[in-house]
Amino acid sequence: MALNLESLSITSVYNSIVNFFKSQENNTRWKDLTTGSEGSFLIRLLSNVFSAISYRVVGQSRETYLSTANALSSNIGIAVNLQYSVFRGSNLKRKVQITPNRDYTYPRLSVIGHYSNNYDIIVLNDVSLEEGKSTEIETVIGKVKEISFTPGTSAIKPFSLFTTGISEDYALYIANGESTDEGVIEVPTTKIMRDMVNDKYLVRTNPYLSVDILYLNTETDFKYKYGTDTEITLRYVELADVPQVPYTTSMFDCGEVENYSTISTYIPMQNVDNIKVNAPLSHDVQCLIRSKADYAKRIKTLVPSIKQVNWDTLTPTYTLITYLKDDLTLITEKESSDIEEVLEEENYFGTPLPDKVNPRRAVAKLQINLALKVKYKNISDIQLDIDNILRNYHDYKLGSTFNTFDFERELEKLSYVRYARVSYDVQERKINSNYQIGYTIEYNGNIYRAVQILGQSGVTEPSWVLPEQIEGFKGIDTGMITQDGSLIWRCYKRLPNIEDITKWKTSYNFGINEYVYTDSCPGYMFKCVDIIKSSGQQMPEIVTLSKGDFVTDGGIVWVLKDYVDAPIWNSYHKYSLGETVNTNSPTYSLECVSYTGTTSTIENPSFEVSEYPITSKGSNYFILSGNQNFYFREGDSIYATYSGGYTNFGVTNVSYNSALNITTINVTPDIPGENYLTLIGKERGTRDYQILWKLVDNITEIKYDWNSYVTYEYDLSIIEG
Repeated sequence: MALNLESLSITSVYNSIVNFFKSQENNTRWKDLTTGSEGSFLIRLLSNVFSAISYRVVGQSRETYLSTANALSSNIGIAVNLQYSVFRGSNLKRKVQITPNRDYTYPRLSVIGHYSNNYDIIVLNDVSLEEGKSTEIETVIGKVKEISFTPGTSAIKPFSLFTTGISEDYALYIANGESTDEGVIEVPTTKIMRDMVNDKYLVRTNPYLSVDILYLNTETDFKYKYGTDTEITLRYVELADVPQVPYTTSMFDCGEVENYSTISTYIPMQNVDNIKVNAPLSHDVQCLIRSKADYAKRIKTLVPSIKQVNWDTLTPTYTLITYLKDDLTLITEKESSDIEEVLEEENYFGTPLPDKVNPRRAVAKLQINLALKVKYKNISDIQLDIDNILRNYHDYKLGSTFNTFDFERELEKLSYVRYARVSYDVQERKINSNYQIGYTIEYNGNIYRAVQILGQSGVTEPSWVLPEQIEGFKGIDTGMITQDGSLIWRCYKRLPNIEDITKWKTSYNFGINEYVYTDSCPGYMFKCVDIIKSSGQQMPEIVTLSKGDFVTDGGIVWVLKDYVDAPIWNSYHKYSLGETVNTNSPTYSLECVSYTGTTSTIENPSFEVSEYPITSKGSNYFILSGNQNFYFREGDSIYATYSGGYTNFGVTNVSYNSALNITTINVTPDIPGENYLTLIGKERGTRDYQILWKLVDNITEIKYDWNSYVTYEYDLSIIEG
């Protein structure tokens, strides 16, 4: 008989040993197995030993599998094998608006104040403060600690730390590195192992509730290599559930607190149940491009300064991607090529790579009327409060919706405001006048918003720049560029089933991101990627402006960004999106992020409307007054309304008779005998020289396009009483 040592019960093991003895020859010689006897004591001792061994064998086998592991360290270890970094937790985070009492510069994770005696107020990003200039800062509350070590080798090696309490807010530094002449520098980090190929240090949670650090130190072109004597330092915020008390000016060393808001509350370390779900899920989808949303997620991780990515579909398989960087600039050529390289490598499912669309800045011009409870209130203080509300409740984001009613309620929360009335600043259309995207006008009782700035094609068809053979290209984008009048076109493979694609025309106004086709190049389509605009006569004045502010300069809209080495600004010079110039400021540079457009010199152009009155009809056509040629297109589905309802038709042809000033719209099927009153077509917008206007249905709430972000301008009026 063999001993059964699989049981974890001591009694079961005891009975198994007794039965073992009884099964042996001459078992009668051992007769004293009564309770308290020496034989019983010996067997109980053996039972405890065997039970302990059995527990270790069985228990350790259970801790090997994610479905049965109970210990947190076991689950973290399995997650490491799945290339998943367990979330270590984060402390209370807040945004705070401060007016500095002098100039300060704070590197990331620097202490700028003291909180509730036991904790510090720490900046999450590099911060530069200018005396008297109100600045928003992102902070975390806790204690800053550091761990330093030397690798002792230049080989690739994982460095395991054993200090617990390292939150997700950390920075990694190297000093005296083999390829570093700058002293101590911060190095880029990642939690995704695959991202190490992008010259980043892997910092992930290990089973000791600390972190492992790993770097591809043998890669020839990598910049952040360590040597035997390199000092590597991890600076981190120690995880703590700090008490929530209000921010006050006395807590800060650098200035006066205006207001603050909570970004996120305390988040503890990820627990076992959460790891069991997220570790295999992350492993299954990590860095794989499976859907349109995956493109957006991956781009956000590739460029750290991108804070939002949106996507849209041009066809069921072809995706458009846009983005929003934290400094409101455009992605650089290097960032763009890096994105394409990674996405192409990770696009295992063979879908066409996405087309990157530059974001559009829209302007909401508002009229704010406030009735105050107090007789005297400084206008500059009121404006500061309004700016703070816009900043805190209406932060820059793509595809946002702005509701004037909601904004009124936010203003009325100010202690000195009796009531607020907010409306869009709608003006009458003026001929030959400049507008920016987002401006609103009124024309013939309708409200229109500028949604695009247009450029004009040439008087003759250009010599399109085409690839010699399309088979040599992957994806859709050939990379070939053609200049045409004031437009820049990029050549793509022709995609079927694109709804909004028009035929190229001479001397016609097209906008950025529009697609056209031409009979001379049947295998291709062309996308307008830029228009040519000129700067003004005088150099922009930026002395009173701050980083992130916008400057209008001739046909150019610039954004202020950190100073970089760039050409000096020139008057009447042609610039394109993404170009950077310097003025006389040693602090800031200007980057072209948008354009202004001019209306036509026509006093009464034909503007798109929601319904078009029918002048007359035949058996297969409708006639409208005026030139409506652009608003109805062959292949469109349209509705003809009558007093009892509507009928759906398909457009077969559209023609405009300039002598009679009428538009004829041929349709199928034949038109029945109802008394049709109006036609409703697909909304396309009104082309008014360099402006594309879109009809606004609800002027109290405007939803901006998926690739647009909105900034705010306002005129303030104080109402008596």
